[in-house]
Amino acid sequence: MSAAASAALIGHVTDSPSRVIDADLADRFTALTARERDVVLSIAEGHDNDSIAAELFVSPFTVKTHASRAMAKVGARDRAQLVAYAYQAGLIS
Repeated sequence: MSAAASAALIGHVTDSPSRVIDADLADRFTALTARERDVVLSIAEGHDNDSIAAELFVSPFTVKTHASRAMAKVGARDRAQLVAYAYQAGLIS
């Protein structure tokens, strides 16, 4: 998913009038490691694997691994759904 598409998705979701935190999703995010959480937040900001890797001083493959593990832990099928779940869980605003 491109950075522009991520930003558009986040903008659309955050423009909704009322926000309700999904407790079940929030609970799923507690299973993430600190690094997985960092990667999820960077993905939500619209960064790609290469820029996240440079920011965190790891390889792009490591970023992809953290993202894949985060998706598996929260039950997201792709990065777009991961970002949407993070918003619904209250991880991002």
